[in-house]
Amino acid sequence: VDKCMLGEEGIDGGELFRVEHPSLVVEDATFDGDYHGDPLFILRDVQSLLHPMILRMRNLFYYISTYSHHIDKEKRKANVAGEERYPLPSFVTDRDNDEVSSATMKLTQGERDIVSEFLMSGISCLKVFRMDVDPDEDPSLMKLYDKSSPSPKFREVCDTFAVIFTGLESHNFARVIAPNLPKILEEIDKDSALIGIFSSMLLDSRGVGKSHSYDLCAVVVPYILENFDMLGEYEEVPCEKGDTAGDDAKGVAPPPTLRLTNRANNLFKIFNLAFSSLMKHSKNEAAFLPHLQKLTAECLKGSTKGPFLVPNPYSNILRSIFRTISAGKFEDSYKEMHPLVTTILNELYRMYTMTSNEPFRLIIIELCLTLPTRLS
Repeated sequence: VDKCMLGEEGIDGGELFRVEHPSLVVEDATFDGDYHGDPLFILRDVQSLLHPMILRMRNLFYYISTYSHHIDKEKRKANVAGEERYPLPSFVTDRDNDEVSSATMKLTQGERDIVSEFLMSGISCLKVFRMDVDPDEDPSLMKLYDKSSPSPKFREVCDTFAVIFTGLESHNFARVIAPNLPKILEEIDKDSALIGIFSSMLLDSRGVGKSHSYDLCAVVVPYILENFDMLGEYEEVPCEKGDTAGDDAKGVAPPPTLRLTNRANNLFKIFNLAFSSLMKHSKNEAAFLPHLQKLTAECLKGSTKGPFLVPNPYSNILRSIFRTISAGKFEDSYKEMHPLVTTILNELYRMYTMTSNEPFRLIIIELCLTLPTRLS
């Protein structure tokens, strides 16, 4: 641990504690008991408490979401047996009361709000597992992982957390994820390892049977198109001393370099995962079809953005689209792309003549060769 900061009055008496790490901050937590003056023991116990809770939440969500189906099945059984197993409240005089029927046949808005709150709170709790503390070992032997290399346990917990939401019906899943997507992306910007949640949902890495891959694609693709400019956002990074020896010798500060923002990188990764899911879930093609022509046109336009014509997320997305459609049997996508073939080839040729960047030229050649079309 880089730094441990305890309360002013020490660690006894349920004082507050804080553990700081480049990828984890645990703060304002109270505890009770003897932990030998080391807050890592508390972190170990918090992990042991959260893990089984996350494992069992899927069952809870499933039964809440499918409550109406179980009620309907039990009512049919009761009618056959001539019983009134689920009598209506005394104030309801009409069996066709719409409000009562609605309340028993779907998740209410209040219940969806609770699921949404759990989603965002759960993502925050996942950060606790960024430190790999084995409950059966001394916490002093814990392993530390940076943001670029999450621990196997953290990846497993992310998979488990994603599986929780397979218990929801498609309609409720979309109603929960769509309004919270901007907040989820904000959390991923802080810790890119959380993108494993999208990977589990889109690619169904746990093989849980019921998948919301299509539903998530239907939410993610329109959102990315609405915020397509974010894919090409750059930020300045100050050069370190020694990067430009000539400038340093003259006493001139080296100019800053440019790099893609965290949001641009994460949106690109999520979109790539969504398009990769077509190879595993062919029905996901339907989520892309209404946006395919606009997506292609925006990628061609975005490929020429920036101070130089070099490879960027837009050209890489276009390459991913062409590769996926050409490699699979996506007849509808072929038909959707057919009217754009001439325009795409002309635009690619124009970009080829405008740039002298060799990697970008190679990408343009690859795009020409993998353009999803048929000679007939």
